[in-house]
Amino acid sequence: MTVDEARETVGSQVVQKPKRVKDSTYHKEKMLLCKQAEKGVPLQTEQSDWLADTDEEIDDQELEAHTAIWQRSRRLIKNSEDERAVLANLIANLKLDVDENKKIQKQLKKANTSLTQELKECKSILAVTSKTLGDSNGIRDSCLITLQNKQSEFERYKALNDRTVDYDKL
Repeated sequence: MTVDEARETVGSQVVQKPKRVKDSTYHKEKMLLCKQAEKGVPLQTEQSDWLADTDEEIDDQELEAHTAIWQRSRRLIKNSEDERAVLANLIANLKLDVDENKKIQKQLKKANTSLTQELKECKSILAVTSKTLGDSNGIRDSCLITLQNKQSEFERYKALNDRTVDYDKL
């Protein structure tokens, strides 16, 4: 239904649709309809008529307000799209970081398991070496005692030999 059709002639009187209050809701609805029309979304007949209604008197101040709202909405939409792109990029980067961290965590876990096993083996070798070293120290101490005993015995034999030599000289 067009605005012209909305006016009905009853006898000689013209009946018009009541005008809407042109507040922020009015301009917002108008802007959204414009945006839908730009995108090719089919509008209902009365929406299309209301959008096309040029008989409405628009003063300069109202036009500036409407334009300002339209521009602000465009900026907000652009900023919102930019923010979505930034957020999508951040999310993608975070996913990559999480995947990379998981890989590193796996490698660290594997290295930790390997090092733990190697440490156990080293402890085992150290225990065996320590026991062997203890045994070696025991053998060394035993050899030192035997050597000292042999040296004492040698000193006695030498003294006896020296006396024997002295008897031979006599």
